[in-house]
Amino acid sequence: EKADELVTNRTQQVQKSEAPPVKQPDITNNAPRTGRDTILKIQNTQTAAPNVYTYNPNTQYYVMVVLNKVDIVFGNEARNAFSRYHRERYSGIPLEVKVEKLTEDNKLMLISGFTNIQAAVDYLQRAKPLAATQIMPWLKEDKYTFSLISEANLILLQEKKNLEEYQRFLDQNLPVKF
Repeated sequence: EKADELVTNRTQQVQKSEAPPVKQPDITNNAPRTGRDTILKIQNTQTAAPNVYTYNPNTQYYVMVVLNKVDIVFGNEARNAFSRYHRERYSGIPLEVKVEKLTEDNKLMLISGFTNIQAAVDYLQRAKPLAATQIMPWLKEDKYTFSLISEANLILLQEKKNLEEYQRFLDQNLPVKF
């Protein structure tokens, strides 16, 4: 009992003589962080690209020629044929042509340089009737189709690789049929 009493008294003395407790830093606050944590937080809060196609008539567009089951050699020849067509008919307009693989069966020939959808539609309506007879008469008409696509939708198409889904989007949203 006497020992318990001594311990209790000593504890009370220590508590009275001690300085007030030091406040520990609040580690749960939302103060800005620096370094790697901040970078990770910024990366994780960036919004992901939308997973749906969008229609914006005032953005840059490509005229897209989908080459179906066409060997890369003929794809490159088609690109060269359109480049010649551009030199002859559109010498003052900087149109570029490139061919990209979408799937094993489909390659995309992309013609860029159109500031909006109307400029792309105007070009498509002039070039499409000439494709089979003057631009690339050696390529059967059932091997290619013409379309339009914006940069954002092209990125999404390259991820999804589903031309039918993109065509349904165009059918439902594009006011101009070509």
